[in-house]
Amino acid sequence: MSFLCLPRRRASLGCGRAALCLLAVLAWSSGSARPALAGHLLVSSNDGVLRFSDSTGAFVDAFVAQGAGGLVQSQGLTFGPDGSLYVSSQNTQRVLRFDGKTGAFAGAFVATGAGGLQLPMGLAFGPDGSLYVSSFGTSSILRFDGKTGAFQGAFVPSGNRWLDGPTGLAFGPDGNLYVGNAGTNGVLRFDGATGAFIDTIVPGTGVGSYGPIGPVFGPDGNLYVGNFYSNSVSRYDVRTGLPLGVFVSTGSGGLSGPTSMAFGPDGNLYVASGDLDSVLRFNGSTGAFIDFFVPQGRGGLYSPTWIAFSRPAAPSALVATAVSKTQTNLTWRDNSDDESAFAVWRKSAGGDWARLAVLPPNVTAFSDTGLSPVGSYTYRVRATHGYFASPWSNEATAAALPAPPSAPTNLAARARSATQVDLSWTDNSSNETAFSVWRKNGAGDWQRVGVIVPNLTSYSDAGVSPNTSYTYRVRAINDGGASAWSNEVTVSTPSAP
Repeated sequence: MSFLCLPRRRASLGCGRAALCLLAVLAWSSGSARPALAGHLLVSSNDGVLRFSDSTGAFVDAFVAQGAGGLVQSQGLTFGPDGSLYVSSQNTQRVLRFDGKTGAFAGAFVATGAGGLQLPMGLAFGPDGSLYVSSFGTSSILRFDGKTGAFQGAFVPSGNRWLDGPTGLAFGPDGNLYVGNAGTNGVLRFDGATGAFIDTIVPGTGVGSYGPIGPVFGPDGNLYVGNFYSNSVSRYDVRTGLPLGVFVSTGSGGLSGPTSMAFGPDGNLYVASGDLDSVLRFNGSTGAFIDFFVPQGRGGLYSPTWIAFSRPAAPSALVATAVSKTQTNLTWRDNSDDESAFAVWRKSAGGDWARLAVLPPNVTAFSDTGLSPVGSYTYRVRATHGYFASPWSNEATAAALPAPPSAPTNLAARARSATQVDLSWTDNSSNETAFSVWRKNGAGDWQRVGVIVPNLTSYSDAGVSPNTSYTYRVRAINDGGASAWSNEVTVSTPSAP
């Protein structure tokens, strides 16, 4: 049984624990989603999830139908590394999984009450690939295997002295975990690897901090926290924790009862308004009101609790092939349906990653030219959609091909018999993998007659005919190509005895 109220019922917020009725006051973590379906805004509404265009706000469909898979009071939304959509089913104490492209129910990912889960709220996939869930009812953060949903332990255990009604959560740019805390109306920071408490980065007495919505990290790296009671959004320096002032002023654009927020692919801030059954858009740089992105009640939207933007899927099957001493060719598989570009990154052995190229959508190949003929290079690719980027592809490494070897010199030929010619030459290279011997008969065409192991400087051609003139040439070869030709030498075989 839920102890929480829908955000529009603001007059009935007198629950026992401070701000207990803010269970619907959540926000999606911009750093936690790993979606496969690009180009849409998803909104938790009652017992389902609605889908809207992320460019126009037009209603697309009921992505997750009301009650699908037993969903009751949908809350936290996030996409997993597998591209599936994960939804907190608050009143059934579990986390459900849905197909990331069709919305079809794919099973209960976290079983009812697993690990003591009560009233699940925020969801975030961590840097380790695990799923982190804020358990509002037990004031703890639980961790589950990101592939199987198996309980891995309490990351922040129940009974700790810091958490009192955790809501939204997000991993910050520093790798630490930030958690909205309804009991103190603040935001707490925990070590992203151990779960140890670090500090209260947004105290309950901070600027306009009444009922924390979030936390959310903006494109500028700062921390944004919505204020449910004062209908505003504040901004904080994540490095120092110092307030940077009110970003969205109280009631701007008619904002009333904000329940969640997220930065969109256009870099602007989107805020769900529970009292207005709508989603408002604010300038991502100034906080100024832009418009009602999703007008009141569009598509049946009622009391939205959580919003999330989809992102393009990660490219896969990246292959790097060195084709010359200065060029490597890349190919990959495009798994996204609405990327605006592909970004190719490269690093040399022991070097740092640097962006190499930005390519148009649907491109799945790239040639990296002008490379140094020594060493190796590692590549990775990701799809982008506005300000959003997919997870990285696999990494692929290609060793730069060596420079071609130096040409042999001093080629000499002697007819040992009417059917054999002996050759010798000087080896001037140290990196050949073989020598290639070619021959032509008089004015005929050149033909390869032998491939010799490296460092060998002689060859016997036993395939000649008596009383015939032959011309020979030799070159060294390796993976980087072939050397120039040696000098040419002509010899005539004697008549047969």
